[in-house]
Amino acid sequence: MNVDGTRAVAEFARHNNVKVVYAGSSSRWHDPMQSPYAAFKHMGEEILQLYRKVYNLDAEICRFYNVYGPNEIIEGDWAAVIGIWRRQVRDNQPITIVGDGEQRRDFTHVEDIVDALYKVGSGLESHEDAWELGTGMNYSINEVYEMFKAKFETESIYIPDQKGNYELHFEKTMILVKD
Repeated sequence: MNVDGTRAVAEFARHNNVKVVYAGSSSRWHDPMQSPYAAFKHMGEEILQLYRKVYNLDAEICRFYNVYGPNEIIEGDWAAVIGIWRRQVRDNQPITIVGDGEQRRDFTHVEDIVDALYKVGSGLESHEDAWELGTGMNYSINEVYEMFKAKFETESIYIPDQKGNYELHFEKTMILVKD
């Protein structure tokens, strides 16, 4: 479904001579066979790279790093850690930390992502591979929890690791697209 949609967008853009800005993911730097999400994002990038090479499609790939902010999903399969924690704070539940909490992530505010996407979409500069949209700083889940604890006076509980969760204890450091 996701892959078919990306191919359809690439075909439309090719036939109408319009630029594509693809919403990729930092999961690109992990084994795509660890989760369906990572695999489909990887395949989407490959489709656009192919269309760039074969059809000279004007396409830019932007990889997002742990986006958070207003209107984020706070429950269900697509909710990310900050959204889940916001719901848990709202509902007076302890914050759940998956695994040992030492995995590191680059958390990026949605307004910074929107700003970067605008710059990439309206700019004339292209990237041979992909724009990495992050802050350039990463924090362990435990460090982020300490920020939540200080602000909301909440407790935490550790839960077992989950399939598809990246166990690496670092994350590639990236920087937002700047002027």
